[in-house]
Amino acid sequence: MSDDPTTTRFLDTNEGKSLLQRAEEYLKDTTHPCEDLTENEIRWLVQRLRIYQVELEMQNEELKRTRQQQEESKFRYMHLFHLAPVGLAVVSKEGIFKRVNSTLTEMLGRPDAELIDMPLQDLLTKESREIFLARFKAYFNNPDQKILECDFTRGNDENLVLQINGRVSEADCVLNQPNTGQNVLLLSFQPVTGYGHRYPKQKDEEKYDVPAEMNGLLIQTLSTDGYYRSANTTWFKTLGYEPTDIASLHFNDVCHCDNSDTWQQVMASLEAGTSAVDLKLELLNRDGKAVEVEGAMVGIWGERGRLLSILGYFTKKLKLNDGEMCFDSNGPQP
Repeated sequence: MSDDPTTTRFLDTNEGKSLLQRAEEYLKDTTHPCEDLTENEIRWLVQRLRIYQVELEMQNEELKRTRQQQEESKFRYMHLFHLAPVGLAVVSKEGIFKRVNSTLTEMLGRPDAELIDMPLQDLLTKESREIFLARFKAYFNNPDQKILECDFTRGNDENLVLQINGRVSEADCVLNQPNTGQNVLLLSFQPVTGYGHRYPKQKDEEKYDVPAEMNGLLIQTLSTDGYYRSANTTWFKTLGYEPTDIASLHFNDVCHCDNSDTWQQVMASLEAGTSAVDLKLELLNRDGKAVEVEGAMVGIWGERGRLLSILGYFTKKLKLNDGEMCFDSNGPQP
């Protein structure tokens, strides 16, 4: 049999030792002592042993090829991971970094050894940390078509606004931790404003933080990542949500599945220069029932030409006795 070191390493493993032990037990239990074998039987055994030897050597070569392919695949993966043009990270359900690529370490101005096992929230400014903690659990459970914008602190005391996109994956697939049964987030990070810039809240933005009560309109303000910042009393009463729900609520959580692309369309239109985006859609109340509304969403812009937040105002569609539909312009009716 081959003296290849791979074979020797295999025999040193638990699987190899078990196989060797079974072979020895099989030979002990054989009912034909070697001295009783005829010449033809000995030739037959030698032939079978040669066949087994060839089979084992072929299996050994296949194992070596598979191992080499795995090593090459791992190298290509690590090469792509670290040289990707966006920051990439694997984050646990507790919000802790488990893997980071070189691009992200450059963005944040910190070595990967410092970032690994660090809570993501520790890198955020106070205001962003509070928002992140309020939203992260809901975001982890369903990150699809949702974006987070967070203000990160860099190693040189500068701040950097990063846009975060995510996808859920099994930890077994990306962390080499088999049978954990845990999920992790695969996150991408892209600068919104460029390194070293920070945009504080503008006065134009602040005046929309608490929407007014206006002719029964459902009024809401959302950040540019699609999360609700505030809503007026009519909005809460119509949809049945509580003020404590607002921090973790994304527009896609309230928008009916048939309108799931609405947020992306609104953002694309506003960033293209549209002053107001007219909408007819269904919103979901807290019980999951659809509420038909009509209205518009407009952008709130800062002095530097940056979209700060989005203001939406809607009227509720009512059903009349004859089955026709109209939109309520005077507030909710019983």
